[in-house]
Amino acid sequence: MLFKFREIPDGAELAYPDSYQRTTSKEQRVLDCVDNFRRQYIYIYPDRRPLMLAPLNECDVQVFRSPAGSSDRPNRNITGNLGYYSQTLS
Repeated sequence: MLFKFREIPDGAELAYPDSYQRTTSKEQRVLDCVDNFRRQYIYIYPDRRPLMLAPLNECDVQVFRSPAGSSDRPNRNITGNLGYYSQTLS
């Protein structure tokens, strides 16, 4: 199935929400921690490719994207109780 995209005329303003255009103080603290982690990673593993943890969004604002998926809410435990080995065998 092919999708047709409309062309946006030059100079047209796109309306993005405020959350796309600026970072909150909590987001900035997370970005500071991410930058600290990135610097440590580069120091410890200089030969590895750099991690892309905080790319720029559509409004050229740096945002954090977790490499392990969503960091907004924890996953639901669908496997049952894994706290006791004997219960997992039955």
